[in-house]
Amino acid sequence: MKWKHLRRRWIQEPVLAGLFLTARAVLVRLPLGGIHAAARWAGVLAWCWPPVRRMVLANLALVFPERSPAERRRLGRTSLGNSFLTPLELLWFAHHPKRLRPAIDLSASTTQAMLAEFAGDQPRQGCIFMSPHVGSWEFAGQTIALSGLPMHAVAARVRNAVTDRAVNHARQAWGMQIIPARGAVRGLVAAIKGGHAVGLLVDQNTQPDMGGVFVPFFGLPVAVTRAPAALARKLNCPIILGVALRLPDGRFQLDVEAIVRQPAAFASDETLTAELVRLQEAVILRHPEQYLWFYDRWRLIPADCPPENRARFPYYARPWNP
Repeated sequence: MKWKHLRRRWIQEPVLAGLFLTARAVLVRLPLGGIHAAARWAGVLAWCWPPVRRMVLANLALVFPERSPAERRRLGRTSLGNSFLTPLELLWFAHHPKRLRPAIDLSASTTQAMLAEFAGDQPRQGCIFMSPHVGSWEFAGQTIALSGLPMHAVAARVRNAVTDRAVNHARQAWGMQIIPARGAVRGLVAAIKGGHAVGLLVDQNTQPDMGGVFVPFFGLPVAVTRAPAALARKLNCPIILGVALRLPDGRFQLDVEAIVRQPAAFASDETLTAELVRLQEAVILRHPEQYLWFYDRWRLIPADCPPENRARFPYYARPWNP
């Protein structure tokens, strides 16, 4: 164990840090078009790796059984390129911070209404800004911060210290504050009570023994964190569902898809969580090429799942036994 710790600290971490810093130094000197090209090629290379391709196609077959295999392959390759583009753009724009604001389109009517309601000079009401992994999810919260609404986001620590500092520096380059994932509840509550927005990416697996709950997602149960619902119901603060969509010209458009203004009216955290997931489904169906399909979203099968539904889970799913 001691040797493993020493090897990680003195060999693995310095090597990974050096590779990351070298890659960043090259990427930030490329034009933005070069970043897009690099992401497309990374997506192509990832598609050639059988485990990646298998997972993406399994998820797409579950959600889009009516589409042909060729259509699902094209969709999968496009989504992989989008997934690689998101972190590359974050690092690139952090090196060119003045170029982000002109690249953001805030003209959508729902976005304008949301900003007038929550980001004006009047006493602000704290809110939860929730975004699935659609479009440029790293910039979904940045657009809110740039629009004048104080923004906080929860982020898990990257294991490599050098990478962690660089990524969080990039995330905070436009005024967004980071709340560490460990012990985040206190920081979230304080931010909301202070009239700020808190950003959460919630379309990830959270086991029931870690605060998750099973709710339907494209016809099958998935384990979802109940944190946004619990916070919103406790503080009776609105939940905004928004995404930073990619436009054909390379810019981002902040789209506010829905606002749940009275979360306390829901009977339970589970019913509110199910409604939030249903709203995410609608966004994903409208922009499937911009969703992160390379993720084992249907990883856990609840114990009470009917046999006919068990058979529909992807190959990577496993039973959840409390």
